[in-house]
Amino acid sequence: MNKLSQNKIYMRIILVIGFLCLAVAVVNFDIEKLDLKFLILCCFTFVGSRVTLQIPRFKSYISVSDTFIFLALLMYGGEVAVVLAAVEAFFSSWRFCNKKISVFFNAAVMALSTTVAVWTLKLFGLYTESQLHGLDGNLRSCLKTQKGLRRSSIRRIMAIWMKASLVSGNLS
Repeated sequence: MNKLSQNKIYMRIILVIGFLCLAVAVVNFDIEKLDLKFLILCCFTFVGSRVTLQIPRFKSYISVSDTFIFLALLMYGGEVAVVLAAVEAFFSSWRFCNKKISVFFNAAVMALSTTVAVWTLKLFGLYTESQLHGLDGNLRSCLKTQKGLRRSSIRRIMAIWMKASLVSGNLS
């Protein structure tokens, strides 16, 4: 089997699994949870998809919209986050993908990866309504943990950026 046919098989498998995840999310989607805040979150997500940061020394970019997808997970639940992630990936991929199969593949990958994140939370018992919304009495420790993670992440990102800038010779 040559490399091209292996890639096609892989893409088709991911497409099927991703769209299965999306279908399950749509079936279990609770429309009653949605409100004006969700509409605003969707707007930020789609605007955030246009804001990208380049990973130093790679030709890869990360999008700010992933933050809003995880916020949707915390505020509205996994099904809403899976649907939002797939729709956002579809529309943001539409701009730059020449092959339309890649657009559907990117949407399927986002649906699959968000579903895996939800399942991981459920596996470790971190997916109750009170835990997602910080109502389990541990809000203070949750906020301290988030603050520590945010600080350490910013330090790591700045260190990587500075190292890449020094290596490449430009600090802009």
